[in-house]
Amino acid sequence: MMTNVFGDPKRAPPLLERLSPKEVVSHIWKGEGSFVEELIQCIAPHLEDGHLREVWSSIRAHDPSSSDDVLGALRKSLIWLQDEVQNLPCSPKCWHDAAVDLIHIYGGGGSLLQFVTVCGGSLFTNS
Repeated sequence: MMTNVFGDPKRAPPLLERLSPKEVVSHIWKGEGSFVEELIQCIAPHLEDGHLREVWSSIRAHDPSSSDDVLGALRKSLIWLQDEVQNLPCSPKCWHDAAVDLIHIYGGGGSLLQFVTVCGGSLFTNS
């Protein structure tokens, strides 16, 4: 099958790796290249420095990694982040609707976290 899809199997993407709930939080919330870090990098040019520091401080305060129920805390933190981004000031060049929708998919919509639960508390990702 890999030969049919990719021609040369060496060009195929890496296999999937099972992640623990803490690793899921790291990839979404606080790891290098995480979803939240990418989000902040995208909205940073559109916020004043003082407001950006407030947002970062609030994000750190809502870090779900220290909770006993990491996935539940991640869901709550993502819903909080969705509301926080939605309330950010808009400019003629920047609306945050797409970011809010993406956060909703991760946390509010539950699809990702339901997938994690169905797979025995683990998330699959490319490694």
